[in-house]
Amino acid sequence: MREDAVRIADRLEATLRIPDVTPRGIVVVAHPLPTHGGTMRNPLVAALARALADEGFFALRFNFRSVGASSGEWSGGREEWHDVGAAVDHARAFATLPSVAERGPLPPGLPVGVTAYSFGAVMTLRWLEEGGRADGIALVGVPLRGPDQEPRPLPPVPDGDTRRSCRNYQKRRPLLRRQARRGRSARRGRDAAGASIDGPMTSRATSGFATRSESDTSSDNETETKRTRKRILTGDRPTGKLHLGQYVGTLQNRVRLQDDYETFLLVADYHMLTSRLTKLEEIEQNIRDDVIDNL
Repeated sequence: MREDAVRIADRLEATLRIPDVTPRGIVVVAHPLPTHGGTMRNPLVAALARALADEGFFALRFNFRSVGASSGEWSGGREEWHDVGAAVDHARAFATLPSVAERGPLPPGLPVGVTAYSFGAVMTLRWLEEGGRADGIALVGVPLRGPDQEPRPLPPVPDGDTRRSCRNYQKRRPLLRRQARRGRSARRGRDAAGASIDGPMTSRATSGFATRSESDTSSDNETETKRTRKRILTGDRPTGKLHLGQYVGTLQNRVRLQDDYETFLLVADYHMLTSRLTKLEEIEQNIRDDVIDNL
């Protein structure tokens, strides 16, 4: 999987992640609020780009104006929706190219989508309000409050199939996972049956099969155990470095449980904190301190 540096409209810094499989489309990825450290290098934005490429999509992530190597001046969210439009226009032009480097011809009618996080999601909604269109939209962490924690109305979402398509995609994912598990179970069943399915086996083949089966049984069981372990999702509010009381009351218990459960720790960020905050600039450092202490 390759990622190339590109320039959008001669002003916006961007990168294009290229899938290793036949491309299914190209998706623009927009990052969170620049004044809170948001860039196209944001970990969640990078994860979205990787996931898209894994699914066979080109992922075009970019920096809004004045961020990183992008030119222009920060307008406080008044004009940044134009950057989303410029990125989509670039993606559309790219999607119609007869070839991309050594990959050969692109499939005809390659769809163009947008996924965006936080501030990028709001700018995407504003772009839609202003007449922008894409073949699919997926928004993450749409903020309902501004940086001052005051409620902020969202731009209206145009009528269309965007939201229904996203829900249907999410519903298909568990089904695909169940089908994959059934496929693995069926393959294991065929292997275990051996000669009864594939016909008589020679003594040498039977011996080899038995040796392979014995060596693989423990690893299969371990994999199945990991897959069927119950999960625990717990979370922290990032208030700073952990203290002794949190170690005794929380961390020791988490260490004990991780051997028997598949555990996930969520550290709340700006998008999940609903109470009024007085020191927003400390959130990022507090999150890092919390994660480091837990590790």
